[in-house]
Amino acid sequence: MKFYIKNLFKKIITFPLNFLPVQPNKIIFDNFGGRGVGDNPKYILEELACRKSDLDLVWVAKDPAIPVPKGVRVVKYGSLNSFYEWSTAKVWVDNIRNSDRPWKRKEQIYLQTWHGSDGVKLIEKSVAKNLKKTYLRMAKYDGKITDAIVSSRHFQTIGMKTNFWLADNVEFLEFGLPRNDDFFQEEKIRTANREVRKLYDIGFDELVVLYMPTFRDDGSIDAYNLDYQKIIRAFQNKYQKNVKILVRLHPNVDSSFMNLQDKNCINVSTYSNAQDLMMSADVMVTDFSSSSIDFMLLNRPVLLYLPDYRRYVNDRPLDENFDKLPFPRAYNNQELSEIIKTFDSSQYNEMVRLYELEDVRFDSGNASDQCANWIEKQIRTT
Repeated sequence: MKFYIKNLFKKIITFPLNFLPVQPNKIIFDNFGGRGVGDNPKYILEELACRKSDLDLVWVAKDPAIPVPKGVRVVKYGSLNSFYEWSTAKVWVDNIRNSDRPWKRKEQIYLQTWHGSDGVKLIEKSVAKNLKKTYLRMAKYDGKITDAIVSSRHFQTIGMKTNFWLADNVEFLEFGLPRNDDFFQEEKIRTANREVRKLYDIGFDELVVLYMPTFRDDGSIDAYNLDYQKIIRAFQNKYQKNVKILVRLHPNVDSSFMNLQDKNCINVSTYSNAQDLMMSADVMVTDFSSSSIDFMLLNRPVLLYLPDYRRYVNDRPLDENFDKLPFPRAYNNQELSEIIKTFDSSQYNEMVRLYELEDVRFDSGNASDQCANWIEKQIRTT
């Protein structure tokens, strides 16, 4: 019922906006429904903002006080003013299926950058029977109105064609993911590493482990049962360094339940840009999150901790590619501790190398530039 009321409300308030002209130089950006400046839209915005042009760049956010590049306007997410901006922008840039937007107009262009790398779990149409009806309606509409979608790998392009309810004429921008561009620039990596460690008071001689699990469809938090002290001891014994664990839960998970007693564990779930955290981490521990595919670009170890494996795959079947992933996996804290103890970097690197040979990856460090060029071309030609 809530879905229908929201749609009726949208129709009522946006109908007059359809009589306003679309502004050919306006581009509007969103990240995870107003959750700060981050993910793929952030990097496209920054690229466009540094170019000398007359573009009107608008970011929608739940917190209008967030820092943005010079010249960018911030509008409160979900406000009447945001609906005006969506209705009159020439180009939309988003990374989720978003119901807090007006209906797309015929003369508008929608670039979907998505927020996952795929190849881990089945998503969208392939698990349609497990999705809520309201999400299905929203996803099908979102696919129908998408003009272009960003892809990082050939495998991902195939998956999107099959599962995203896209129109036949959608354009696949096989540029790689803009959010991963910084992984190819040593200075950007050093800067992010320095800023994150300074923010959380972490020494440069300390080992940083990024624990970054995905959400569960049923909202369960039982799987986030990492034995932090045990894992810290394992890493300390392995690398002879002090260890800090950064815990970043998925944006769909309310992290307020976490009560990290150990001073060496830090909840960074509200940090808006996951890529900065990755660049500061020496090791990633995750589960069914496609963030592992991104982190692999940094040539650093990924370990999988899967305590609820059987339950998870019953609720959300895995992609056939999951079993090909080159990451060591553990199903309880003791196994994870043993994997850390016996980890062989040479063997791991060889497994990653062989895995990468099985697919065509488009990430090369210039996806933001290519996406910005594509947007400017759409504006010029229309």
